[in-house]
Amino acid sequence: MGRLDWRVAAGLALAAALLAVGAVLLPPYVRNLQYQSALAAIARRALETSQPEAETVAEVLREAERRGLKIQPNQVRIRRAHGRVEITVLYDSTVRLPLYTVDLHFRPRGRAP
Repeated sequence: MGRLDWRVAAGLALAAALLAVGAVLLPPYVRNLQYQSALAAIARRALETSQPEAETVAEVLREAERRGLKIQPNQVRIRRAHGRVEITVLYDSTVRLPLYTVDLHFRPRGRAP
């Protein structure tokens, strides 16, 4: 019976550790999904107003800053073709865990239409 209690405790400890890691990793993914939605809205505005590329890049950077993302202008790619606008941003998000640091690589994209 003592052996079973040890296994249950180890299983619970492992489950708790996995939940803790998941709780730390989840916010960057949620932030990326929200940023991707914002990029789609920016792409729609850029298409509807035919705003210059420099203004669109500035809007993309402002939205990134609002979300706490460190993005440089050279990380933003805007493509216009056949009545479409596509905005792609490449960025990394560093997550520090107690014994390990991981860089998460994101490529959110917003399109219109």
